[in-house]
Amino acid sequence: MRLTIGYSDSEDRVWMRIEGSSANWWLTRRLALALIRQWATLVEKSYTDEGLSMPSPQDDTAATAGRARSAHKAAVASAKPVAPVGRPAPGVETVNRTVSSIDLTVKPNRFDLVFKGAGAQDAVRLSRDEAHRMLAALCDRCRTNGWFNATLPGWLVGDAGAAGSQGSARGTPSPGAGAPPAVAGSPGQTDGPGGDEPSEGKERR
Repeated sequence: MRLTIGYSDSEDRVWMRIEGSSANWWLTRRLALALIRQWATLVEKSYTDEGLSMPSPQDDTAATAGRARSAHKAAVASAKPVAPVGRPAPGVETVNRTVSSIDLTVKPNRFDLVFKGAGAQDAVRLSRDEAHRMLAALCDRCRTNGWFNATLPGWLVGDAGAAGSQGSARGTPSPGAGAPPAVAGSPGQTDGPGGDEPSEGKERR
C-alpha cells in the first residue's frame, strides 16, 4: 500500500495521505516521535527468537538488534520510486483530520496501523519491508524538521541517517526540494510549494 508523508511549514505538522483514502491525516511533533519510538520497539521485538517462533528461544539482545539492522538495511535499499499518493478524484472532498491516536499491531508477516481522529479511522496494512521503509522515511522527515530528539536503537538511527543523505533517490528530499516520487510501499516525503502541499490543511477537523 502506498502512503505519502509531507510537512507543513505553517502548521509545523507532518501529514500523511493513504492510497484510497480521501483524508489527510495530520500528526503533531509529539505524536510523530511517540509513533517512531513505539514502532521501533515493536519492530525490534518482532526479530527476537520468540517473535520469529524459533525453537528454544533465547534472550539475545545483540542477535535481535543484528537481525533488525540487516532487515532494515535490506528493505530500505530495495525500495523503488513510484508516484506519490495524489489528491482524491475531482468532486471528492478532501477531509483533514488530526490524528488523536494510532493503533499499531505486529503480525508474523505484516504490520497493521489504524489512524484515528474525529470519530473516523483509516487502516493501513504493510509488509515487513514496507514497515521498515515507512519507519525510515518518517525518521528522515522528523530529522529534516529538526524534531529528531527521540532515543532510538542504533540499528534504526544509523540506517535512517544514512538513507537520509541519499536525497530524492529514496523519495526523501533535501530541505527545500520539490516533490520527488514516493517510495513503493513507504511514504515518500512530498513537500509541495513552500513545504505546505495540502493547502486545505488550514481547515483540519
